[in-house]
Amino acid sequence: MAPKIILAVQDAKRKEAYLAALDAVECSVIEKLGDILLLLRKHPYNGILIDLPLNIKASNMEKIQIYDSLHSMPSATLNYDAKKGLIKLFLISTDHPLRSGCDIL
Repeated sequence: MAPKIILAVQDAKRKEAYLAALDAVECSVIEKLGDILLLLRKHPYNGILIDLPLNIKASNMEKIQIYDSLHSMPSATLNYDAKKGLIKLFLISTDHPLRSGCDIL
């Protein structure tokens, strides 16, 4: 059974890059941080990945609302470098024994 994660991203090109990299993972894609709570109430997930620009643009209220969720499961912020074709992963949750970002998946 494939891992199931929440991927929060607005930009279409960034979404395409992330989904290509996560081809073996079942992703529920959302465009607002506030939607994380809605998804978590309906289904269990293995982790949360958030696009860096979306995280930066989010309101303080949105960030406060999802804080507990981000620290209750493996979570990370992603940043796509289109020039290099690379995705960088920055772990958010340190409350889990993750050895690397791959442990989220």
